[in-house]
Amino acid sequence: MPAHRLPPSSPVVLTCLAVALLTGCSTTEVSGAASPAGGTSAGPAGDGVELVRGAACGEVTFWAASESGEVVVTVTVDVADRPAGEPSEFGYELPDPAVLVTVHSGPGDLSENFCTDVLLGPEPTLRQDVVAGTVALTVDPPGEDCGDSDGRLRVEGLVAEDGTTFAPIDVSSGLVGCNVGG
Repeated sequence: MPAHRLPPSSPVVLTCLAVALLTGCSTTEVSGAASPAGGTSAGPAGDGVELVRGAACGEVTFWAASESGEVVVTVTVDVADRPAGEPSEFGYELPDPAVLVTVHSGPGDLSENFCTDVLLGPEPTLRQDVVAGTVALTVDPPGEDCGDSDGRLRVEGLVAEDGTTFAPIDVSSGLVGCNVGG
């Protein structure tokens, strides 16, 4: 499937941003990643774009961004019905219809519009599906309050439609289940 070029006021972009508006969260550092000097860079051993910060919100959307925020990967999986007794583990070989993984790119810090109540940043100018990779996700049981449920995401071998590759992505966040007003 070819890359999707979006005009600045595209209804698709506005819909995606509206979803982000409804899932309030703050930023969590991506574990195990060193920040590049500026912009995106090759990851360890030259294995792709390195994403160095991220977070999670809702039931569940994870995001990870390059240092500049000009490249963001989002991973969305419906885990609202997970069991309450112990952590739930999920694994996916991409592409998989049960998980939505999207690469967003454009000028400016796109991460300002994920898991927030107020849209501050620019809209992506390119959105791509992924053609390969694996997703491993562990989510704690639902908590009583926002911030009571941790989530951990690991993505390896990620390849976007245009052939862009990514260094392994690791995000840990205590904000699973956090939503605006909840």
